[in-house]
Amino acid sequence: MSLELIVKKNNEGLKLVIDGQYRAAEQCLKNALTSLKCIMEQQEYACATLDPCHVHILDNKSTVFSADTSQYIYNNLLEIDVKANHLLHSAERSRSGFSLPAIIIFNLSLAHHLDANKDKSIGRLHQSIMLYKKARKAISPRSNTAVNDQHRQKVNMISLGIMNNIGTIYREFGAYQHAQHCFDYIKNAITKHSNSFTLRSSNSLNEVMMNAWLLEEPQVALAA
Repeated sequence: MSLELIVKKNNEGLKLVIDGQYRAAEQCLKNALTSLKCIMEQQEYACATLDPCHVHILDNKSTVFSADTSQYIYNNLLEIDVKANHLLHSAERSRSGFSLPAIIIFNLSLAHHLDANKDKSIGRLHQSIMLYKKARKAISPRSNTAVNDQHRQKVNMISLGIMNNIGTIYREFGAYQHAQHCFDYIKNAITKHSNSFTLRSSNSLNEVMMNAWLLEEPQVALAA
């Protein structure tokens, strides 16, 4: 399978998520990751990266809430533009842009979380946290990476989405201290990088901030 076909597989997985076929989406994205690993090993690519302008935060029209606590789950997937030849393979150029594995891992994390939320599976929700942590680490630029404003905006929004979703899972478990850590990170990031968020992301930001407000309710009740 070529890198171009892997990109198409990623986008096919997104369509399955939007259609609510989460398990099928997981399998599609897992297959894409497995094939990508084989290609990178066989052809000795240091990485497969994409210019940020070809990576789009998909504006998912369907709003999803957690099963028991009715919290907003960030579900804006990462779509890749397949019309241009924008995959970069050289070690020098791989220092900039989005890592293709990171994009697929993030989408896989989201598909896994939505399926676990639908089935109310405690075990799969725990696995979702681990997948999100891998995705967040992979999506974050390296310290020596040259990051432009467009890249930074997208990374910041994705990071907030990941931390929001981890926080919602912790709240489902009643682990309020861990959840509070996630939402404190979000509040600080929004304050620090307020100019990095576009109007297009405002609805998602409002929902994320609502989650942070809702988290305080049980703690207030306990204090009373």
